[in-house]
Amino acid sequence: MLKRNPTTPKLSKGFVRSFILGITAFSTVFAASMAAFSLARAETNVEAADLPWAGEEEVFAGGDELSCVITSASLTDSAEAIGVRFASKLIEAYPNGAMRNNVFVVPSDPEFNFDAVMAEATRRKDAEAEGGEPYVAQEFDAYVYRITYNNDEHVVVPSRISYGSYFVMNVTSIGENVCADNNGVLHYDGIEEIVIPKTITSIAPGALLEAPETLKILCEAPELTEVGEGEEAETLPTYGEDWTDANVEWEYTLTEDDEDSLDLRATLSKDFGVGADFILGYKASDIQAPAYLEYKMQEKQGEQWVTKPDVLFTEVPIVSTNNPYNAVGTQVGIDETTPFFNIPITSTTRVDLDSLVFHNLYSAKQEIVEGKITGRFIPDYEKDIRYAKPVNAVDYTPNFHQYFELKPDSFATIGKFFQFSVDFTRQAGTDGYGVYPYLASSAFKAQKAAIDKGDVQIRYQFTSLNQTNYRFTLERNGGTEVIEKGISTPISYFHVGMGTSRISFLVDLSDIDRFDSKDVRKVELCNFSIKADLYNKAKNSIIIKSEVITRFAELAVIPETHAMRHINVASVLVWTYVIYVVAFAALAVSYYFYAKRRFRNDEFRRVNTKRFVINALKNFLGFGLILSSILFIIARWGLMPTSVVVFNPMDAFVIVFTILGLIFFGFTIKNLVVSFKNARKRKEAIKLKLDQDVADDGTN
Repeated sequence: MLKRNPTTPKLSKGFVRSFILGITAFSTVFAASMAAFSLARAETNVEAADLPWAGEEEVFAGGDELSCVITSASLTDSAEAIGVRFASKLIEAYPNGAMRNNVFVVPSDPEFNFDAVMAEATRRKDAEAEGGEPYVAQEFDAYVYRITYNNDEHVVVPSRISYGSYFVMNVTSIGENVCADNNGVLHYDGIEEIVIPKTITSIAPGALLEAPETLKILCEAPELTEVGEGEEAETLPTYGEDWTDANVEWEYTLTEDDEDSLDLRATLSKDFGVGADFILGYKASDIQAPAYLEYKMQEKQGEQWVTKPDVLFTEVPIVSTNNPYNAVGTQVGIDETTPFFNIPITSTTRVDLDSLVFHNLYSAKQEIVEGKITGRFIPDYEKDIRYAKPVNAVDYTPNFHQYFELKPDSFATIGKFFQFSVDFTRQAGTDGYGVYPYLASSAFKAQKAAIDKGDVQIRYQFTSLNQTNYRFTLERNGGTEVIEKGISTPISYFHVGMGTSRISFLVDLSDIDRFDSKDVRKVELCNFSIKADLYNKAKNSIIIKSEVITRFAELAVIPETHAMRHINVASVLVWTYVIYVVAFAALAVSYYFYAKRRFRNDEFRRVNTKRFVINALKNFLGFGLILSSILFIIARWGLMPTSVVVFNPMDAFVIVFTILGLIFFGFTIKNLVVSFKNARKRKEAIKLKLDQDVADDGTN
């Protein structure tokens, strides 16, 4: 009779049986769990409302007061996004790169606009580079608007200010009260001499009044005198009367330093202006002074776009996050602001950019409460209401479909988390370069050879995601409900590669009461931006000045007429566990009765019911942990992936179950090794009959 090997663990038989049982149950789970998938369809309809404006008599805000420029426009199937930059600032003159006394100049033409001039200059310079006519810098007349002290008592009024090789400002006159601040208070402190070159042909009355006795004005031009009969008239400046009460020295001879200060280069300021302060819309509980945009639509008739006569209005959005108003100006401390407008369109309509007019603009003044300045600004109702007509500086209006074509794939839900995936197919266009040559023609032409060789590639990425919203259109309670959710992510961009890329989005809708995925009719991506650039693969760097960012209004990533595969992740999990429990229980019970009959006469392999149940429960939980780890990994990266870095509810389960599953797997491997070692020793013992009782009969 065989004896039990004293080194063999008592649980080895039951463990091996349970291990085989667990593997068998585990292998049957996933194919059956796919039966939990279902289909869903999303449909909705969104209507846009026009905001009317009750107009009053308004005064035009000229380019020297308020720069207003259309900087961007883009199209999707349902909306046109338009960006308009408002700016009000002063220009500072720098002699030969070293800062001297600040002399601020303003173009004499109130319609002058920096962006329009730069766009025309850039176009001509590009034409010259392609073999066209040589570009000659445009020249404009300007006048001195302000003179301020800056650590130099000797002030030289410049005669020429150039902005690179693009254009030149010829300073020909001096305006009124040039040494006054924004509040009209004169400041001559620190200034002892002001040099006026002969290129200044006129000076406004009151230009330099109330000057101190110590101030000297040094004029290069001779004093204006009467010309007698028969004498040849001399071209002399017309300085008018009462322009100064300071001591004036005529026929002043410029020094070498003075000569160096005449021809200056401007700073990188993007506007010339007087620094006036404006409120561009104010919305608060105590003050309601919204600004409005007037516009007209164009309709496509054949190959022509025809402007419709209807005048439409929309409210200017408040873009400031700290104040209930938009404002620009010197005292306000904001040089520029750029509100965006999302105008509803159709496939046959678009906005006439030349029809834009802004209404209900106010001069800004400091808010004073109980004699104290609050630091905020309010509309100055005592001054005229203003209007502004923006300059159209848009060279090209791209359509989203020139970047990508979309094909919704599926959406998945678990609790109130909503995940959807969309295939983005990059558009190559007729020439293989897509829309990029239209966005940045200069950069493209300079790198075209490298692009063709494959050394440089055109890249697209969605950027500024923290400023992007999801818009859900729900159909429930007998009506349509629209809900917007912002994106909060530590990495506010993602790249879209060549060919077709599947992009996945995950949204937490836990703050929406009674959310049901069956109510979703449409999902849109709102206020998103796409950055296009040129990437040098060998140097792992972006080509300088190749980046172009285009903002879009809205995009239906799940259109209302599209049927998408709906994956209910909770159902997948539940059915998977149900199948696992049923399969494990069935196999455990079957194996129990089989082993009980098979080994009922085997003293060492006979089934111990209590021990079998304990081992089965341990393995049920252990293999359940491994199953849960694999299941949640599949759910995390297979059923609910996300291209945008946000919180994913699957992450915590993946971490916990993976750690516990690895611990159980480690014990499993250890017990298997011990069991196999013991089984091998048993076989060796049987073969050598080391554990048999053999009687010694005394024979050799």
